[in-house]
Amino acid sequence: MPQVRTLFLDPAFDADTVAMMGDTFDAVWRMIEPAFNLQSQATIDDARTTLARAIIHYVSQGIVRADILKDEAIRAVKLTYPTLPI
Repeated sequence: MPQVRTLFLDPAFDADTVAMMGDTFDAVWRMIEPAFNLQSQATIDDARTTLARAIIHYVSQGIVRADILKDEAIRAVKLTYPTLPI
């Protein structure tokens, strides 16, 4: 499984922000992972990348409150996989 958390290693983000993004990624993935249990590994990898990129996008837009970031990241994955029960 690709290490999508490496996407967070951008010099634009300080260490605390990178840690928060990683924690948010892990928390959201735990919440939505069951929806991907019957999916191919490629779909799972794509979903994880989608989640990571959504987190990066929203943090880049100034959203750093974990609760809001989680909601927006989940919304982004739902839009990408509308047929899954996320």
